[in-house]
Parts: sequence; C-alpha cells; structure tokens
Amino acid sequence: MGPKQSSPSAGVRVRSFSGSDVSRGNGRAAVLRYYSGGSTGQIGERVQYSSQLSPASFIQSAFISTGGRRDETDSQRTLLIGSLPAQLTPHLLGGQKIGFDCPVCSKFVCSDEIDVHLLMCFSKPRLHYNDDVLSRDSGECSICLDDMLEGDTIARLPCLCVYHKGCIDQWFEVNRSCPEHPTD
Repeated sequence: MGPKQSSPSAGVRVRSFSGSDVSRGNGRAAVLRYYSGGSTGQIGERVQYSSQLSPASFIQSAFISTGGRRDETDSQRTLLIGSLPAQLTPHLLGGQKIGFDCPVCSKFVCSDEIDVHLLMCFSKPRLHYNDDVLSRDSGECSICLDDMLEGDTIARLPCLCVYHKGCIDQWFEVNRSCPEHPTD
C-alpha cells in the first residue's frame, strides 16, 4: 500500500534543493554535480528541467566551492544534483562513465568503485629497491631518458627494472609502482 504517488505534470518538474549536500564548516566542499544551462545554481534555488532536455545537454563536472564566491560561468549552469536515480544516470548520459581520477595513482575510477580503489591505493605498500653504483654504462633511464653512465647511483626494483635513484625517488612521490610495470 503506502502513500499515493503523485502524477507527473506535463513533462516539467520542479525540484528544490536544500543545500544539505554542502558542508557549512569552512565553506569548502567537493561534490560531483550535473549542470545544464540556464540558471544561477544558487543553493536552495528552485530548478526547472523538462523531459525535452537531451542527455547530451548534461555536463559532468566537479564543483569545488571555495568560500561562497561564484564566477561568471556559474550563472550558465543549473544544479541538478540528485535529480536522477543513481542507476539511471549513466544510461541517460549516453553511456558516459561517471567517476574521478584517483589522487594517488591518477587512474580513472568509476564513482561506485572509488571507495574500494582508494583503500587499495592507500594501503598498497611502496616498492622497495636496492640502490647500487653502476659499474658500467647501461642503456637509458626510462624516466628522465638520459643515459645511465658508469658511477651513477641506480635503483633496482623487484621487477629488475633499473633507474637513476633520484629519478625513481621523484617518481615514487607521485606513483607507487614501477613506471614500466604499473599493474604489478
């Protein structure tokens, strides 16, 4: 049974957003939102959208509020967060994948897998390597593309790849895998 469901109006719905998705602590929030042209995007604004909007008119965008200031492009977007059920959104957006670039490994991750992926990235141990001094010239470092010369300090990874020690240390500040074997 349950409450009577409302009947849809002639192709147009009005939705009001309370703004409860935006943090009020320090005025900063990072939220995945969908925008379509034609409104100010103010929190609490009543937003009208119709069934005549094509899926291509929606834009996936990461919106970061930095203290309430808005730029001129905000007046061209309408806030549509939460307007579609999560399981319908990718289908209606023309099969576009919705997600983020991982801040740890820079891979694109679907939004429904981001929690698991971040947990894996943060818990993945850093690669350890043996450092050594090169006894003879040996090819080029695939990070800096300079030749590795006799006397250079090198790093040998568990996968047996060899790089300049300074190059691989800089690489490990951003990534946690071998540059040539990122899936290992």
